[in-house]
Amino acid sequence: MKRNLAGGSVQSDENIFFLQAATFEIKTSAELTSDLDGEAGDNLPLKIETIRHAIEIFC
Repeated sequence: MKRNLAGGSVQSDENIFFLQAATFEIKTSAELTSDLDGEAGDNLPLKIETIRHAIEIFC
């Protein structure tokens, strides 16, 4: 995975669903709780807003 991220080939990896947007909203008809890196997060529906240039990644 690190090689894919550093090499810029993440979009061609069949195991990764790639989206780009300023805002995401995740909805479901079932009652589900989000998972944030293994920890229970908020219940769905979930609205996620991105912050442009908030994270720098160095490989």
